[in-house]
Amino acid sequence: MPDPDDTPDALSPEWAAYESAWAIDVADFGDPLAASQFLIRRKRIFRAAEAAGITKDMLTPFEPNKPGFDARVKRAFLSVAGVVAE
Repeated sequence: MPDPDDTPDALSPEWAAYESAWAIDVADFGDPLAASQFLIRRKRIFRAAEAAGITKDMLTPFEPNKPGFDARVKRAFLSVAGVVAE
């Protein structure tokens, strides 16, 4: 069943599941400062990923709107790097 918050409306006609995957909820991070720090780290990850040819869409499965995103990305890429290094 679709999430009612993902339904476009008059105020946000372009809002969809894709935007929900990237929008954070400050409450998930405990306070606005922690949420801001997360966004700064996430932006650094996006820039580094883009420089390496990795798109934001490729990072979507790592839940980029939830705490621990950076750790999930790190684990996945270290795992891949380990196989490539063999």
